[in-house]
Amino acid sequence: MSRVLIGMGTCGLASGADKVKDTVEKWASARRMKLDITPTGCVGYCQAEPIMDIVTDEGYRISYGNVGPSDVDFILDETLIKGNYNIDGIIGQYKNGNDPLPNIPLINEHPFFSKQLKFVLRNCGVIDPESIDEYREKEGLKGLERALSMDSKDVIDVINASGLRGRGGGGFPTGRKWLFAHNTSSVKKYIICNADEGDPGAFM
Repeated sequence: MSRVLIGMGTCGLASGADKVKDTVEKWASARRMKLDITPTGCVGYCQAEPIMDIVTDEGYRISYGNVGPSDVDFILDETLIKGNYNIDGIIGQYKNGNDPLPNIPLINEHPFFSKQLKFVLRNCGVIDPESIDEYREKEGLKGLERALSMDSKDVIDVINASGLRGRGGGGFPTGRKWLFAHNTSSVKKYIICNADEGDPGAFM
């Protein structure tokens, strides 16, 4: 089954991604075609939102930017019906282990993405961020499960060894903060989260 990924982060929704998704659903229904239509998080290229990716049965993933509802029928007709992927609005194709589609640039060679190597955000734009099952399929919660199986001091040792630091001006080592809390003698302990949502929609 072919898959359509639609970036529906804050930037995507502000650009009309919800209407794009509705139009994709209507297109599939009118043609009685089974499509896996998946809302995804932002890939970071907000100025190109709404972004819509086509994932073919063969595993090719091609990304299109600034897609409006009026563009949907044309893009889906060309790609999923005619097999023509090199059309206006194309951002590029993702590597999938096979020979790339001809005459379509690779997404990792795009000026915006070429110097990026994602770790924490590697699943953004790939999975539905509201699906715990999709998150688990990508090894989500493994770290939490491991931490819950360990002694608290061992968890702190791992965090210390990682070099993880706060992102404030001081860059204070996270492991040391946790160790202070661990070593404090008290029946009740409190965590105070000091966070500022400088980026609207970041949900900090």
